[in-house]
Amino acid sequence: MQPVIGASGTMPQTGATVSLAAKGSGNLFVDDYENNAVEIVTNGGAAPSLEGQLEAPGWNKIGTIMEDLSNQPASNWVDKHGNLYVPDYNFTAVGLTLPQVTEYDPSGTLKFVYSSNMEFPHAVTTDARGDVFEADAFNGVNEYYQGSNAVVATCPQLGGGQRGVAVDTKGDVFASYSTSDSTGAIVEYTGGLTGCPETVLEVSLGVPGGLVLDKSANLVVCDETNGVVDIIDPPYSQISAHLGRDYGPYRFEMPVSVSINKNNTLAYVTDWAEQNVDVVTYPAGAAFAQVGSGSGVSYPAGAVDESNYVP
Repeated sequence: MQPVIGASGTMPQTGATVSLAAKGSGNLFVDDYENNAVEIVTNGGAAPSLEGQLEAPGWNKIGTIMEDLSNQPASNWVDKHGNLYVPDYNFTAVGLTLPQVTEYDPSGTLKFVYSSNMEFPHAVTTDARGDVFEADAFNGVNEYYQGSNAVVATCPQLGGGQRGVAVDTKGDVFASYSTSDSTGAIVEYTGGLTGCPETVLEVSLGVPGGLVLDKSANLVVCDETNGVVDIIDPPYSQISAHLGRDYGPYRFEMPVSVSINKNNTLAYVTDWAEQNVDVVTYPAGAAFAQVGSGSGVSYPAGAVDESNYVP
């Protein structure tokens, strides 16, 4: 069943169920901060010039997910089974409401809401077993069994709060956090969160945002201070490559979220300052396309391919 949008291309009313496209059709799920929604965008072709999305074929909004998304979706995630996870900051004009991570099954049906021990969810990921991990700016990192709101394990806030989270094939958990207005760090919890066995990685970088792992176990990290996406190979002591700034055709202003497709050929970098999702080849970083207002997305806060790479 294909996703639908309202009459004349308008968004459906809050609470309407909108189906995801058939699994494997290659759609992009973009968190739209301004519209409090997840926009479903078809994965199109390469742009013939650096003008990006306006000249790139096939990047079009075909649906919107709003059910149980109360406010301000952040960096989203798709697991190995095609389930979509969306963190909600949930700040409103009258203050903070219930923060949560909302899970949808591959048909687009609301599946579960995680909220225990959450205050300011920034990012979400899953491990090989299907456990759900939430990076929280005020409450560290939380782990849940899929479909359960009980916290399995939790580790406390570090620095300015955890902003990104990733889990490798061995079950080691990585979380990014700021240490000042211009610097940050990445912590590794070897073997998982139980007992919080933390080791701060030696690598130096600016304030980190979202992070993921690629097929080679490299960490791919948004550096908001320096406007780049850093690639850090094991043992994670120094940056080995970059996407953005002087290292490729795109000059990111404030990359806050990154994800990689299953084949590790494209990276989706959400630039908060430019209000775009920059699609670049991976790991070369060549310009491919751009998703933004031309695709019906007002203010992207994160993006993930339906065929997402999950370690």
